[in-house]
Amino acid sequence: MRRVAFFLMLYLVCVGFASAQTGSFWEFDERHAELGLEHKVFKMDTTLQLEYSLGFNAYLNEYFSLYYSIGTGQNAYSRRYYSGTAGMAAAYFVGSLLRRANTADSGEVLGYALILALIIPEGVQFHQKLGKNISLTPYLLPFGGSYNLDNSETIRLSGSVGFRLDIYPTSERGLYVSPQFGTRLQYSGLSQELYGGFRLAVIF
Repeated sequence: MRRVAFFLMLYLVCVGFASAQTGSFWEFDERHAELGLEHKVFKMDTTLQLEYSLGFNAYLNEYFSLYYSIGTGQNAYSRRYYSGTAGMAAAYFVGSLLRRANTADSGEVLGYALILALIIPEGVQFHQKLGKNISLTPYLLPFGGSYNLDNSETIRLSGSVGFRLDIYPTSERGLYVSPQFGTRLQYSGLSQELYGGFRLAVIF
């Protein structure tokens, strides 16, 4: 529980600092956002687990961005699982409750789900230039979630911390590639997993 609290406190400090630098938490930087394809390999006990995801960064300023992702992979039982933000997990629960109570139609449920998924990002990333064609990106992602990760067909919330090394072949606009390394903490049971992978992204 202490590790979970530490994750959340560190996240709030990062967001507070980014907000102070920006002037407003939701004042997005108009200069660019990022969309990337990611491939990760997780070390889970004695098995390796592959995950493919689509990640999106919305910049608050030059140094900080909010991160959202959605992905899929194969769990240790050779079954499909899905990952995303805690906002998506919250949307799933709210949608289920509304459907059971018959208080909203499918269009309203989808609307609530989209609002929750957009409001709650997976976390925040910090971007620091190391040179003309390379930058270091540490990240803190306390609001992750996975469905059927442990073959239980339930949603498990998690947090991740790690870093990327963003390498721009030509300039800071266009495509870039990033090796990344980190660790993911499953809040239920507090199990910890190391991972590594690559990201291919485009800046726009």
